[in-house]
Formats: sequence, C-alpha cells, structure tokens
Amino acid sequence: MTATGRILSSRNEKFRVILPWLVLGLAIGGQLLLLAARQTASLVSGDEGTYLAMAESLARDRDLEFGAEDRRRIESYPKGGRQAVILQKTDSGITYSKPAVYPLVGAIPFAVGGQAGLVALNAVALGAVLLLGVAYLRRSEQDQRLASWAVVTFVGTSVLLSYVAWTMSDSLQASFVALGLILCLGAERQRYELERRRLDRLLESRFAPLAGAVLLGLAAGMRYPNALIGLLPLAILVLRRRIGRAVITGLGFGVALLFAVGANLLMEGAPVPHKALRATFNPAVGYPAGEGAQEVLEHFETAQATEQMGLVPQLEPRVSAYASAYFLIGRHTGLLIYFPLAVFLGLAATRRPDTVGVVLLFGAASLVFFHLVWMPRNYFGGATFVGNRYFLTTYALLLVAPLRAPSRRALALAWTVAAVVFASSLVSATGNPALEEPSQSHAYAGIFRLFPYETTAPALDGRRDRYWSDELVRFVDPHARVEEHGFRLNSASPPAELVVTSGRADRMLRFLVQSDHPEGTFVVRDWLRRHRVALEPDGRGGSRGFVEVRTSAPLRRHPYWWDTNTSLEAWSIRVSLDTPDEEESEAEVRYFGPYRFARKFYSGEVIEIELPQRGNTGRRGLVPLRLRNSGWRYWASGDPVPIHLSYRLWPLPRSKHAEPFVGPTTEFAQRVDPGAEVDVEMTLRWPRREGRYEMSVDLVVGGHEWFEDWTGTPLAKARVRVVDTLEKPPGENSEVADDGGG
Repeated sequence: MTATGRILSSRNEKFRVILPWLVLGLAIGGQLLLLAARQTASLVSGDEGTYLAMAESLARDRDLEFGAEDRRRIESYPKGGRQAVILQKTDSGITYSKPAVYPLVGAIPFAVGGQAGLVALNAVALGAVLLLGVAYLRRSEQDQRLASWAVVTFVGTSVLLSYVAWTMSDSLQASFVALGLILCLGAERQRYELERRRLDRLLESRFAPLAGAVLLGLAAGMRYPNALIGLLPLAILVLRRRIGRAVITGLGFGVALLFAVGANLLMEGAPVPHKALRATFNPAVGYPAGEGAQEVLEHFETAQATEQMGLVPQLEPRVSAYASAYFLIGRHTGLLIYFPLAVFLGLAATRRPDTVGVVLLFGAASLVFFHLVWMPRNYFGGATFVGNRYFLTTYALLLVAPLRAPSRRALALAWTVAAVVFASSLVSATGNPALEEPSQSHAYAGIFRLFPYETTAPALDGRRDRYWSDELVRFVDPHARVEEHGFRLNSASPPAELVVTSGRADRMLRFLVQSDHPEGTFVVRDWLRRHRVALEPDGRGGSRGFVEVRTSAPLRRHPYWWDTNTSLEAWSIRVSLDTPDEEESEAEVRYFGPYRFARKFYSGEVIEIELPQRGNTGRRGLVPLRLRNSGWRYWASGDPVPIHLSYRLWPLPRSKHAEPFVGPTTEFAQRVDPGAEVDVEMTLRWPRREGRYEMSVDLVVGGHEWFEDWTGTPLAKARVRVVDTLEKPPGENSEVADDGGG
C-alpha cells in the first residue's frame, strides 16, 4: 500500500470510529430543535415542579419542609412555572412528597446553575453511561465499532435523550441502573483479549461492585420497584460463586437503600413518601403555608383515598391485556415508537445467553409484569410523560444483558424508526396549536396517528373531556375547537380524533352539524369504515344536517377509570369537514350520543299559554306565552345552530304522509339559561287553505329539527279551525290583521 493509501485508510478508519458519535450529536441536535419548537416547553407541573421545588428548598433552606418561604418562592414564578407541587402531611408537619435522593444529589448542581444545573446533572450521568457502556460491551463483542454503534443507538433512538431535559428523577434512575449494573458485572463479561484501557481497569477494580451497588441502592430509593434490579447482580454473583463480590455488592446496595429510606424519614417524616397523606397544590387550590393555610389543609383529606394505589395488586385481567398491547404499540407509551431498539436488545440477549443475560432478562420481564399487572392503569407513569417513563430503568437492564450487540440491520432499523418519530414530533410541535398540558404535544401527527390511543389511561396531557348525553367524549388531539356544548371543525385541519365511551349496545352516533359552506360534507371514520354525509343547504349560504351513522364494532371493551365494575365500550373515531372546492370553512357540531335527540340538553315546558281555537286564512297574529327551560343547555337564537319558537299545523284527520303547514319562527330576544323562565309573543300566520288542523307549538333547532320529532311531545297543542272570514271569534287571543297576501 502506498503512503497516500495508508493515510486515506487511516483517515477512513478514524471516521468510522467517530461516525456513531457524530450521529449521536445529530440526535442531540434534533432534540434541542424539538425542544425549541415546542411552544410550551417552559411549563413544568406535577412531579417536575415538585422536584424543582425540592432541589431549591435544599439549596436555599437546607430542608424539605414546606413553609412560608417555600410558598413565596413558588408563587414568585411566572404562570407556567413550578406552581403545582405535591405535598404530604405527617406527624412532623407539611413536607414535599417525593423521594429525597434526587434533590439531595441535585441540590449542589441547582445551587450552581438552577434548573439548568439539574439538566447538566442528567446529561453528565447519561454521558457516563455512554462511555462505560461501550467499555462494557466491547469486552464481549468482537466487533468493536459495532459495540460503539449499539450503545449510541441505545441512547440516540430512545426517549432517554428527552428525559435529560426533564428535571425529574427518571433520567438519573436509568443512568444509575445502567452504571450500577455495568460496574457490578463488568468483570463477569471478559471474552476477548483486548488492549487494556483505563475504563477496563475501572470495571475490573475490586471497588467497582461496591460503587455499582451504591448506585443501584440510590436508584431503588428513587423508586422502590427498582429494588428488584439491585438484587439481580447479587443473584448473578452468587450463581457464579463470586461470594466475595456478592457480599460487597449486597452490603453496598443495602446501605445505600437504607440511606435513601432514612433520608425520606428524617427530612419528610415518612419512609415511603408517596404512601403518606399527600395531595397536589396549585394557585387554584392554595398552599398549606403562610396566609390562608388552614383553609386548604382539608385538601389532604379529600386526596387520601387515592393514595392507596400500589399497596395491593389491582388484578384486572382485561385492563392488563389492553395495557400490554399499548405497552408495545400504544401512541403514548409503545416500545415500537419510543424504544425501537428494546426488542432487538432482548433478542440479542437470548442468543447464546449466559448467567448474566438470563438473570437480567428475567428481571426485565418481572418489572414489565409488575407494572402491567400490579398497576395496569398507571403502568406508563402518570399523566406527564413522554413514552413509558416507568420502562426507562428496565430499558437500562437490556443494555447490559446481551453478550453480543444487535446486528447492523437492527441498529439501522432503530435509527430509521427514530428519524420518522422525530419528523412526526417536529411537525406536530410546530404545526398544531398548543394545549394547556404540553407533554403529549408531540403525538398529534405522522406515525403517531397510526397507533392506538391508550383508553386505559385515566389521565393523559392534552386530552379534553366532555360528558355529553350521559357519555364521555374525549378529544385526544387539538384538531377540534372544543366548547361547552359542542365543538368546531375546520376543513383545512386534519380530522379531529374522539374517543367515545359508552355502556350502551346501540352503535349509532348522532351529530347536529351547521356549516358555513353551502355544500359541506361531514365525514366520520372509525377503525373499519368511513361515512360521508352530505349536508343540506340551509338557505342562508351554509349547510346543515342531523347526522346519524352506524359505527363498526367497538375497537376496545374494558372497565374504565370511573367505573371499574362496568364493562364499557370505546369507539375511536375521526371527524372532519370536507368541501368540494377545498375552500376553507368551519362547522359547529353538537354531539347527541345515544339519543336520537338529547332531551336532557334541550327541553322546555309551558308555564302559561292560551292557544286560539279559530283563525282566518292568510292572516297574522300574536300569542303571548311563558316558557321554562327545563333542559341542560341554554336557548339562544343567535347561536350558529339557533333555537327558535315556532309551530306546525297538521291537517285533520292526520295522515302519515301529510305535510304540515310550518309557521314563522319567533326568536328569543336574549339567552334563556337552564331553569330560567321567559315571556315570548309567538308570531302566528294562518294558512290560506280552510280546514281543521292540529296545532303543535314547539322549539326548533337550526330551523329544521323539531323537539317533538325527537321527544314525541310538543310544548303545547290544540285543535283549530281555519276559516275564510274576517270575523273574529269570541275569546280569540290572536290579534288578526291583513298580512298583505302570502
């Protein structure tokens, strides 16, 4: 080989060595871009707000008690800051209610750099995982570059990078678990003669198991199910008859875990904070310190019942079955989206497994089983998360389990999935309106909409719940503008996704639609069919219609969070508005659920009325009456789907095919709220044809949907005779006048 060839070969070799790290740099840059694109990235709430406040309390006050100074600091942050905190009430007073390990470790970084200091702490810990992970895997993987690619892919294609920016304990837990296992088991994985490097000497050090065990104990102190992970290297060392290392590992783990429990007990008054009497406090509730503290202390009592979760298994086979499916392919938690390398790491660990691989795979399966069976309604980790945050520590197990790295094809596939997920997240974050709750703002576009929405979740950020017509209608994306009694669609927006939950057997979904386009089409899609319903022109430049569609069989059937004793059905549907010329238009939609007409929404009763017994052909008049709104929804004639007062005259004897004479509509001068009474003068116009009629006075929705057609009963009715004479009969209440024809 010539000198030039050797130089080029050397440069190519160096490039191949640094290439995985360059790709990781691109992934980190993408995460920063996504973070900048999120309009609500500065919001913190729940766990994150609590951990921030705890770190600040330790840095400023040297304690975790919640006092007037803590309240002052929290209230001084702008709206969207750490205003929501989780507190607990113990015999020692009011304290924060999260494990103390993370704020203890993060107090100094917070004192130096504030919230950025905690992010730096997470980043440094994950960086250590990268370096030690490569050193660990290259001890058993003959292809050294493949070892680097595997560890870089483990971090770069998963949500581990996202959690670095979240100032919660999850990122540090995953890092401590990975580092702890690597240090405890590094000396157990020597397969090839390698050039001994500094990190190799660290892994073979007699102090490595002790350091690793301490990290595993601290991880268990941050979340107690992690204690199982701390026992795994101890079991491996015993099985391999490394008794000395096993003793050191057991002592280190036990002392660190006792330290964590003791810190909780001494600083917060409870060894297990999330099992104490605790509640979430925010500006709306108030804070149990300083002025007005006594008024909000009862908030602890109202929250006590919810704090029993996790003490006993929740053993709900159907919910566990759905949770298991979502665990793999869920839109918000699925491994295929958020941990695309996890399956390949598990498969790699099953190829020529040794004691380390078998035990770690057993531990990973046990943790997954625990979360999916013990607490299947909360297996993903609460309301505020990206991906399954409870799986992060299990994912760290999978890095350490394989003897060999996954194949290059598997790594390439993981990066491909990660690229698609990133592109979808970026489009979602930049192209959709921000909601109040930000953590799911990445999941509204692209690949995410191909995966099922987790209906077992009692709370997911970004959803908007409405209880309409005795059913729960959950809006799971921002593509519908949800209002008090209905929602709006824009033809230029993607279809809005709804999850309709019901205990009924009827598969009919009913909507009242008013569009501002004369040729609007209302589209309803379920998991199997698409229904297109053309709206009718309303005579005012728009279109309207009462839409009834029969859906496919429900996609999911299981108990729901508010009623675990009843099996409810869930329909996941998408609704949209189409126009033939693609002109942007809007439609207001009311959901009527199982009823052909939601009589609880719109119903009224007559308090006072005296209907005429006779009328004169072609004449007009007025009838005074008093009505009470006995429904759930207000009446307003100025709404996009207005409520008017009118009447119909049915020729007698009444026939099935007879068309009624429809009188003019009378508008309500002002909004009539539920329970209110209103005095109205109803306008009359008699038909030109003489005869006997049955008069039905009723309310009409949108000019064509009569209450009587849905409820079977009008507001009032009477029999009248229409005659061709100007004589005004005695007792006639209508003031008859010449209408000039018509």
